[in-house]
Amino acid sequence: ASLSSNTEIICLMLETLKCAGISRITLDLGHVGIFRSLVEQANLDEEAKRTLFDALQRKASTDIEQAIDSSIADPALAQMIRELSQLNGDRSVLERAKIQLAKAPGLVAQALEELTKVSDCIAMRMPEVNIYFDLCELRGYHYHTGLVFAALAPGHGQAIANGGRYDDIGKVFGRARPATGFNTDLKALLRYLPETTLPRRSEYIYAPADDGLTVQHSQSLWLAIQQLRADGEQVICGLSSQGQPADCQRCLVLKDGQWVVSSC
Repeated sequence: ASLSSNTEIICLMLETLKCAGISRITLDLGHVGIFRSLVEQANLDEEAKRTLFDALQRKASTDIEQAIDSSIADPALAQMIRELSQLNGDRSVLERAKIQLAKAPGLVAQALEELTKVSDCIAMRMPEVNIYFDLCELRGYHYHTGLVFAALAPGHGQAIANGGRYDDIGKVFGRARPATGFNTDLKALLRYLPETTLPRRSEYIYAPADDGLTVQHSQSLWLAIQQLRADGEQVICGLSSQGQPADCQRCLVLKDGQWVVSSC
């Protein structure tokens, strides 16, 4: 359930697209918890909720105003939902949101903090990726439970890949647990895919979670992982509170300020 797992899955998605030959990627980030928290505070019935949800998805300003006027009496709450529909763009959106949604339930502030930390980490790892924020993005709202994301590629009208967090979705099957993932359009990827050779098979290399590392060591760890993967190695990134997999016989370790591959 850690933020590092969200970051790892998003980076995996972006690297998948890069391997397919897509060089200019826009990452769209949102968080369904923001809208969900505001709607719960408004205590809307199902019909009013559906009407507002549909209007926000279409970003239809007139319909949004009508939905707010007809179902939300609290002026402060109405204004926050009205502003939510305009909170999209570059990173400055997060700073605006912290001001405009300051009176929202505490879960909204938590969602904004998650978006800030995950986007900062992705920007550090992949500065070439354009990150776009849309706090009114409700794709998969009835399925996802937190951070949601999508990747846009030149020449493709729809998201070429998308995903998000879907905790406890397996509860009905007796397996309520944290989960996050993505899907991608394989047919669309074929349009971009260059001729490549398969990487050589090798023993896995375990890279530790970067919790507690300095920014410099965290960044150098990521660069080391990237170089190893580019060389055909299979690197498994550790996540917070996760032990080393048994099938990893080699590890990345910090030695004299440099990340080197060593026997585990």
